[in-house]
Amino acid sequence: MSSLRAHRLSFSYTDASPILTDVDLCLTPGWYGIVGPNGAGKTTLLRLFAGDLAPDAGSLRLEPRGASIAVCPQAVERADAAIRALAEAEDGIARRLRGELLLDPAELGRWATLSPGERKRWQIGAALAAEPDLLLLDEPTNHIDADARALLAGALGGFRGIGACVSHDRELLDALTIGTIRVDRAAAQLYPGGYSAARELWEAEAREREEAHQRLRAEERQLRRRLGEERREQASADAERSIGKRAKGPRDHDARGMLANFRVSSAEARLSRSVGVTRRKLEKVSAEAGTFDFEKAVGRSVFVGYERSPAPWLFVLDAPEVRAGGGDGPVLLRDVRLSVGREDRIRIAGPNGGGKTTLVKALLAGARVPAAKVLYV
Repeated sequence: MSSLRAHRLSFSYTDASPILTDVDLCLTPGWYGIVGPNGAGKTTLLRLFAGDLAPDAGSLRLEPRGASIAVCPQAVERADAAIRALAEAEDGIARRLRGELLLDPAELGRWATLSPGERKRWQIGAALAAEPDLLLLDEPTNHIDADARALLAGALGGFRGIGACVSHDRELLDALTIGTIRVDRAAAQLYPGGYSAARELWEAEAREREEAHQRLRAEERQLRRRLGEERREQASADAERSIGKRAKGPRDHDARGMLANFRVSSAEARLSRSVGVTRRKLEKVSAEAGTFDFEKAVGRSVFVGYERSPAPWLFVLDAPEVRAGGGDGPVLLRDVRLSVGREDRIRIAGPNGGGKTTLVKALLAGARVPAAKVLYV
C-alpha cells in the first residue's frame, strides 16, 4: 500500500517567517483536503508533496520507492502531451474518463477557445488516466459550474491512490475526502473526515483552549488579589513591629517580651514566604496566559458579530507624538488626543505615508478591551 509520510517537516522562503514548522503527517490511499486561510501555506505544502520544493528540515517520503506523482496546478494554459494522449488513446481507461468527463477529442482543435472549466476537465482527466500513486490538485473547481463540478467529483471519486486537494469548495471536500489537513500559523494538522466534520473538531479544540485561557485569567486575578492582601498584611505587621520597638524601653528584656518578639518574627517570616510563593505562582500563571494564541474565524461571509462592550471607551490615545515603526521612526503625528467610544464608527483618511496605519496601531496599543474582542484586518 502506498503512503506519504512527513516527519518534523519545516519550510520557509529565504529569511521570511516559517511557512511550516515540525509537520507530521501520514497519508494512505484516499482523498485529503488541504484547507486554511489565504497565505497560510496550502499550495506550499502541495509543492513540497510534489517535490517542487525541498524542506528546510525534516523528511518527506513517498512509498513505495519509485511511486509516480501527477500534479494539476490551477491554470491550464496548453494541451500538453498527457492531454493529447488522453484524446488519442482507445484503451478502456481513456474511453471511460472521456465519457465520465464529457470530453470530445475534437475539442483539442479549438483549445484556445475552450473555457477554463473545459480545460480543467481535460487536465484532470489526463492526470487520472496516468493512474499515479499520488495525485495533487490545486483549486480544481475554480471557474467551473455546478454540472462540471459534479462530473469532476464523480471521476475523482474513482481514484484509488493518494489524493491531496487544495480547495475552498466545501461541498466538493465533504463529498470526496476522508481526511482534512488544516494549514494555519505554520502548522499542518490532519483531522479525520471531510471539511465539515473536521471543522467541528478544530472549533471544539479552539473552544477548549479559550475556556482554559479564561480559567487561567480567573486564577491570575485571584492570585493578584491574594498577593495584594498578603503584601498589605506584611506591611501592617512591619508597621506594628516598628511601633513596638519604639515603645519598648531599653531594659524590657523579660521572657514574655522575648517570646512575643519571637512570635512576631515567625509570623513575619511566614508572611514573607507566603508572599514569595504567591508571587511565583502569579508569574507562572501570567506567563501561561500570555502565550495564548487567539484564533479568529476567517473566510466566512462578510459579517462581524457585535456584542456591546460594557466599557464606554474602547480606545484612548493621549500622546505628544506618534512615530512610525512603533517608536523608532520619524514623527508622523503630534499632540494626539483621541478617544473611541463603543458606538463610534470612524473613517481614517489621508495621503499615503501620512500615518493612518501607525495611528491604528497606536490605538490598538492602548486598547481598553480584551485582545480577543478586537478584529484587526
